[in-house]
Amino acid sequence: MSDRKIGLVADGISRRKGGRLFERPWINGKRSWRSLKTKNLKLAREELHRRRCGLKPVETASTVTCGDVIRRYQNDDYPDDQRQPRPARAHELEARFCTNLLPFWDKVPVDAVTNATCDRYCDYRVKLIRAAQPDRAGTRAVDLDLNTLSNAFSWATRCEMVKSNPVADRPLYHSTSKVRHCRETMPHNSDELHKLAAVFFARRKNSAVLGWQTLIEGLTGLRTCEALRLRTDAKPHEPGWITEDGKSLCVRRAKRQHSVNPFCTVTDGLRLALDAHAKWKLEHYPDSPWFFPSPDDPSNAAGPTALARALLRLDDKGCGHTR
Repeated sequence: MSDRKIGLVADGISRRKGGRLFERPWINGKRSWRSLKTKNLKLAREELHRRRCGLKPVETASTVTCGDVIRRYQNDDYPDDQRQPRPARAHELEARFCTNLLPFWDKVPVDAVTNATCDRYCDYRVKLIRAAQPDRAGTRAVDLDLNTLSNAFSWATRCEMVKSNPVADRPLYHSTSKVRHCRETMPHNSDELHKLAAVFFARRKNSAVLGWQTLIEGLTGLRTCEALRLRTDAKPHEPGWITEDGKSLCVRRAKRQHSVNPFCTVTDGLRLALDAHAKWKLEHYPDSPWFFPSPDDPSNAAGPTALARALLRLDDKGCGHTR
């Protein structure tokens, strides 16, 4: 190729007049021309950098499917934005949502993803949900699935599988006016809290666990995932351990806050509840190490959704907490 037809446009990059961009490496001891396979200077710089660093070339979007992206995210064990493992509950949800996504997205090319594709997924997913549960809208599940898809694409960009996240600006399908927050139905004072717990205590034996969980979560302000980690056999500085002076309960905070305020103050009310809970547990679940044992399998803690589902059932019947 004649040098007269080549113009230097950047360090190590030249352009043939009206054509592609090239690098000029040494090959077998001779200076040669090698195409960077693009006319875009930014992409040419990235390609030249990859070649000089010995990195694998990025696959073009047309050769990568959304299924490839999702499976890469699964194989790398669902890392978070800091490339760290997700907490157990978040890990479980990401795995479930990926399972929901794959049947629809598996063969969809990355460069074919648009908001219209998301709309079609919404219709597909809602139809499945309503077939199984006619009383559910299903749109909240769609938003959760697509959030996981966005997480998978974000990870794929960091693995150099794709250049960008095509669902970063995806539409939302669940109306904010239909979202119900815990604060809308939470007890407003300790009397309402005890009234709600009494509903569980008055029912069959298995519901007593939920009564204690309600009381202690209300008195400590712990999230359910945090409360379920409390153990009666905890060693110092483990969830459930009470300091020697009896004034602090050690807990494990969620959402990457493990070292932020790792104690709850043991107030007089909480002290009475913990003492009564200890007597109840010694009578009914003496061999279980958990504060809130599962009635079906006391060697494990209660399920993470058991209390939430029970509260919804009570609310639908018009009893329990005040709207």
